Amino acid sequence: GGQSDVLLLLVVDHAKATFRVLQLDRDTMTQVPVIGFGVGGSAGSVLGTEYMQLEFAHTYGDGREQSGENTVDAVSGLLYGAPIDGYAALLMDAIPILNDMVGGVTVTVEDDLTAMDATLVQGRTVTLYGEQAMHFVHARRGVGDGSNVARMRRHRAYLHGFEQQLRA
Repeated sequence: GGQSDVLLLLVVDHAKATFRVLQLDRDTMTQVPVIGFGVGGSAGSVLGTEYMQLEFAHTYGDGREQSGENTVDAVSGLLYGAPIDGYAALLMDAIPILNDMVGGVTVTVEDDLTAMDATLVQGRTVTLYGEQAMHFVHARRGVGDGSNVARMRRHRAYLHGFEQQLRA
């Protein structure tokens, strides 16, 4: 199980044939279903909810389907019961692979990321390849103000560049 690093909700308007991506801050405080661990009658069943950061919803579960479904339940609850039809969960290790599958992603570096990669200089526009993409989307501590909000700005910039590459 670990914690969710990035939470995105794809909202589809079937009537207009459009979609939007709703980015959820992993630090959002909300009611999270708590699933019992270990052996015995409570293992795998929801014991109740606790008020905590949304990122911890994935922690409760098996690290796979149970964790994904628990995160869906927490996000749905946060959105006043909005139905969520499905989910996808990826390990962060998938970022360099997906990034390179589309031929790299071009972004403007808004934070100094040179501690992770000397080529990620603040203000420079670069095309990310391999591990550069991971550094760009994952780095938080020691970068800018160190907040998840700053990292979420980089996520949006990365997703925009990724979408442009897909459309090309």
